[in-house]
Amino acid sequence: MAVVNLGEVVYKTIKRYGPDRADEILGEVLIEYDIELVDVDRDLALRGAQIKGLYSMSYADCIAAALALRERASLVTGDPEFRHVEQAIKIEWLPQPERG
Repeated sequence: MAVVNLGEVVYKTIKRYGPDRADEILGEVLIEYDIELVDVDRDLALRGAQIKGLYSMSYADCIAAALALRERASLVTGDPEFRHVEQAIKIEWLPQPERG
């Protein structure tokens, strides 16, 4: 996971559930899950920019897509924005919570 995407998880959790829950989630990601965090280097930033130039996606999502391409890895997400790139990247879709 790119560090910028971990930042996304934190800020989205803060907005939805508050900072205490964000701290809990951050702890879970860093301690309980075997997730390698990757800094955004020039190559990753430029690959993300190329994807951003082609698709209507957030730049942070483009970084995640670029990392999946670079690592030849699956991208695990529930974000429908990634439908734009699912032809190029293997995506493992998370179940979406029911709204209502």
